[in-house]
Amino acid sequence: MQLFSVGLLVASALPVIKICIMCCVGVLLARRGILNQAGRQNLSLLVFLVFVPGLTFTKLGSAVSFSNLRLWWPLPLNVFLSLGFGSGLGWLCGRLLKAPKWFRTHITLAVGCGNVGNIPLVLVATMCSDPHMPFHDSLQADCQEIGIAYVAFGMWVAMLFQFSLAYSLLKRPEAPALDGHGELSSSPQRPIPQRSMEAGSTSMRGWASRVQRAGDCWTNSLLASRLYALVQPVLNMPTLSAAAGLVIGCTPWLKALFFGDNAPLAVFTDSADMFGQAMIPSILLVLGAVLCKGPGQGKLPVGLVVGVVVMRLIIIPALGLAAVVGLWRLGLFTAPDKLFLLVMLIVNSTPTAINLQTVATMHSNGEAEMSVLLFWQYLACIFTMPLLISIYLWAVS
Repeated sequence: MQLFSVGLLVASALPVIKICIMCCVGVLLARRGILNQAGRQNLSLLVFLVFVPGLTFTKLGSAVSFSNLRLWWPLPLNVFLSLGFGSGLGWLCGRLLKAPKWFRTHITLAVGCGNVGNIPLVLVATMCSDPHMPFHDSLQADCQEIGIAYVAFGMWVAMLFQFSLAYSLLKRPEAPALDGHGELSSSPQRPIPQRSMEAGSTSMRGWASRVQRAGDCWTNSLLASRLYALVQPVLNMPTLSAAAGLVIGCTPWLKALFFGDNAPLAVFTDSADMFGQAMIPSILLVLGAVLCKGPGQGKLPVGLVVGVVVMRLIIIPALGLAAVVGLWRLGLFTAPDKLFLLVMLIVNSTPTAINLQTVATMHSNGEAEMSVLLFWQYLACIFTMPLLISIYLWAVS
């Protein structure tokens, strides 16, 4: 297979062209007022609460088994390393390009957090339907099932990061409460009346015991609330559905209940699968509607925007290609098929996750500026993704 052959480049461009066509429908719906802000929010909630969980549960549950987990461990590790090294490069990018101090965290996350779920799911589903792809003949009818399972198996690492650490980092810092004189307020202390030691010893011991019990309850409730606040962002439907799919897929008797021709609970998995099929078009409609107004009102230096685009869509994919293919050829991990390697490479090549825009909007912290970064990245990936996929197909052949 020749590098940059016309046929290979065209085959690599077709999935991206299909994505653009579906996004254009979202643009038209947004301009007609159908996918306005309320419509986008409602559709996004459906994707997050229903469509993504349905897809991840059915694809993971049917494809995963305890034996193949020993081969699939590079997928989440690849996402984890991409997040770590990408965030480090984002921090360096913000420093070198002298980004505003309040926006450096945004730059770090924008470079580190790629769209490792939505875009790879769409690309894999589209490429598996193309008979010209090199893995199509070997996987045949199972290509889409296995490919989506690969993406979902690595996606949960990014979900944990985006809805826990990134969620906390994008919160606005809260100023301490001040009193009327501009000093930190404190609760006034009331004087304790003098009592005789003999008369008050019993009551003081009882009072101290009650205070101790109340303090223990307060400490326990405070600890529990802090633990809940730490864990709660992780306990979302996509993550829980992925965990359920993994558990059921790795437990033979549970898997027989939900999956298979004669599974007694197949009606539930069939329903979840139908919901999951609506995920890809819904995501692309929302993406088109979000980007239809252009970069928005955010103001960022041109050099900073170009730096983020180059770092996210060129530097990180190049480093990912060298690492994944290099370690694979050295025999440090085994790839079940070429699609496995292709998924690992694609997740390092996507623009910033749309979830960061959602989190920034929730905290009212740089959402306009984040829109600028998203707009130019998704516009640039129309040209970078076909070229990168062509290189990846050549590299894994």
